[in-house]
Amino acid sequence: MKKIVKRAGLISGIILSAFVIGGCGKTVDLNDCVEVKVSGIDGKGKAEVTVDYDKMETLLAKELNIEVKDKDIENIEDLGSAVDGLSKIDQAENCVNFQVQPADNLKNGDKITVKSIIDEEKAKELGIKFKFSEIKKEVSGLQTAIVISQEELFKDVIVEFTGASPDAAVQIRNMSKDKILSEISFQADKTSDIQKGDTVTVTATIPSE
Repeated sequence: MKKIVKRAGLISGIILSAFVIGGCGKTVDLNDCVEVKVSGIDGKGKAEVTVDYDKMETLLAKELNIEVKDKDIENIEDLGSAVDGLSKIDQAENCVNFQVQPADNLKNGDKITVKSIIDEEKAKELGIKFKFSEIKKEVSGLQTAIVISQEELFKDVIVEFTGASPDAAVQIRNMSKDKILSEISFQADKTSDIQKGDTVTVTATIPSE
């Protein structure tokens, strides 16, 4: 599971107006900050949780009563208070993680679930509570894969042997003009020191994209 962070400098630019840090027992609803997206092809889809950290930081600042305006930072003590507030927000963020199951090899119609992993003890120390309702989603919209037969795959592949036995070599050329097939590479399991009667196996390597 990957985190996609959309910070855009919010922590450094978060508006603060009074160095009041409190709010014991304040609750942040994480469902406001999380969504799950599914991409790929039918049967090979992948689910990924996207977290809007900008929004989470704003909610945390509000619930923790952490506000600072630039005009309030007049001396090193004020700056220190601002840094402490931002550090507390960062620690609160680190209390939370998400996982989606299943995440790979998805097909249309599959059911996926997003769950939260919360460090309740650390959150309690910071005076914050998190709530999250599991996100359940049915996979849809995945495109059907293009099916290419082995005959089509090798139709325009030329395999040539050069030199003399037992020191012959093999050369492989992909002559396809098809947009997809022309991007496929082919390799032989033996490229040199080939003698008459040897069997050489040519394998296609499909680009992941």
